[in-house]
Amino acid sequence: KAVPAARDTIIVIDRSSSMNALGNNRRMNDVKKAALDYVNTVLSLNNKSIDRVGLVQFAFDSQLVRGLASTQDDPSFTRLKSSIQNMTIYDAQGWNTNYGAPLKVALDEIER
Repeated sequence: KAVPAARDTIIVIDRSSSMNALGNNRRMNDVKKAALDYVNTVLSLNNKSIDRVGLVQFAFDSQLVRGLASTQDDPSFTRLKSSIQNMTIYDAQGWNTNYGAPLKVALDEIER
């Protein structure tokens, strides 16, 4: 049986103040739930290939929170899931959301 090709995925999450535009951190909570659902889906595939997932966060700046890691590096993606769950909204006002920087950070991580 052929082994499926491994996938590298970077989850990019906006944590600017607009993620609270509906109040009660609703947008951020929805995004975090979707990210965790994705990570759990990757886990449930239980492929023989080595899928890797990373995490970038951004607001006015960008940060690689978790580099690409597989379940061999992070069993059950525990550190990745914890980083997603603990992500908070950047609460400073007056900054523009920088959409270009996190995409560059994600691409750099995938290409490394």
